[in-house]
Amino acid sequence: CKAVSSNLRYFNEFMIFETAQVMHDHSYSSPYDPKESLPLELTNTAGALVGNAADVNQLFRRAKGIFEAMPAYVHMEPLYFDKLEKPVWADGVVWLNMLHQGEKVGDLALLSKKAALDCGIDNSAVLLFEFNMDNLKTYPSRTNEFAHLPEYPLVDYDVSMLFDSSMKWEEILNVILGKSGADELVQDVSFVDEYRGKQIPEGKKSVTFRLVIGSLHKTLTSEEIDSKANAIIKRLKKSLGGQLRN
Repeated sequence: CKAVSSNLRYFNEFMIFETAQVMHDHSYSSPYDPKESLPLELTNTAGALVGNAADVNQLFRRAKGIFEAMPAYVHMEPLYFDKLEKPVWADGVVWLNMLHQGEKVGDLALLSKKAALDCGIDNSAVLLFEFNMDNLKTYPSRTNEFAHLPEYPLVDYDVSMLFDSSMKWEEILNVILGKSGADELVQDVSFVDEYRGKQIPEGKKSVTFRLVIGSLHKTLTSEEIDSKANAIIKRLKKSLGGQLRN
C-alpha cells in the first residue's frame, strides 16, 4: 500500500508486484541450532492493480483473469475462487479467496475505502492480491530439466551435402550424432533446407543442416571446429554415400 501511495504521485494507472520471503509468528523450528528458534518462512507474491475509482469492475476482471490464465503459463494445477474468509483490509463486496487443490493459498480483493484513506490513497481503485507460492503444485506430468547457459562461444556451421533423393533426415541425423546419440562438441543439429532442381544430379537432393559446435570447457580454435565438422562430413560420406556440395 505504501508503494501504491508513492507511485500515485506520478501515475494514475499502473500494476506492481513483489515476491519475497514472509515470516509468520507461529510454527517455530530449529533446523540449524537448537538454541535458535526460527518462525515459519514462506515465499509470497503480492501486488496491486491501480486505476480510476470508476473502473473497479474492469480492474477486478483483469486481475482475476491474470490468475485464471497463470496455470497455463507456468504449468501448474489450476486456481479456483470462492468466498471463505474476507481479508481484514478488503472491501465488503469485491473480494475472493484463491484456492489451490482445495486449500486457500491467497486473496484477491479491492482495498476498502477506510484502509485506502489510512494509507493516503484517495480517488483511486486499488485491487490487491497476495498468494503463497510454496503451496502451488506443478502438473504431475511436468518434467523440469535444467541446463547451464554456455560459458564458452558456440559456432553455427552450415553444411550442404548431396544424398539419394530417398534419404530421410532421420538417417542423416543419426549418423551425425553417432552411435551414442550425442557428441560432446556438437551441441545441436538442425535441418535447414532441402533442394532438388537445377545443378542437382537426377536422383539426388541437396540437404543443408546446421551444426552448433562448441565445448563446455574451453573456447575452441577454428582448426578444432573445422576438424569436428570435417569428421562428421567424412562419416556421412562413408555411411550414406553423401557428397559435399560445392
